[in-house]
Amino acid sequence: MRKSQVKYFDNHFSATICNHAFKVHGRRYGSPSMLGLLEIQDEITDSVLMRFNDNSELELTYKDNDTLKTKVFKGQFAEKGYYEIFLRYKKNEIPHGFPIIYGNNNINRIRMALTIESDLVVDNMWDEAANIFIIGVGDKGRRQSFFKTKF
Repeated sequence: MRKSQVKYFDNHFSATICNHAFKVHGRRYGSPSMLGLLEIQDEITDSVLMRFNDNSELELTYKDNDTLKTKVFKGQFAEKGYYEIFLRYKKNEIPHGFPIIYGNNNINRIRMALTIESDLVVDNMWDEAANIFIIGVGDKGRRQSFFKTKF
């Protein structure tokens, strides 16, 4: 997505987000729900209340059956204006910087911003790969999911 189509938000942002994406770039990796992108599995809900607390942590409130649940994520507002969460960030390399002997990555990153139409765009990048000498396995990819918002 072009930067001219993005507007950024701050810790005063609060909106109800549709849990199902209406558009996905990188669809070959699937189209998870908003909660699925944040690794909240098996929750069936149509919408999620998204807001930031006083510590700039992301709070998601959603209804599961008849129970109201809240999940808090530690992240930070980047200088470029988006909100970034690392759900996982583990990287082991031997030797460091050029893993020719051994390498193991387990990274899952979420970046959030708004479009100029006030839709939430969630950029999800993951790298789950490992190698020993020249033998490598794993998966890496990136997808952008777009969700409708209600203020």
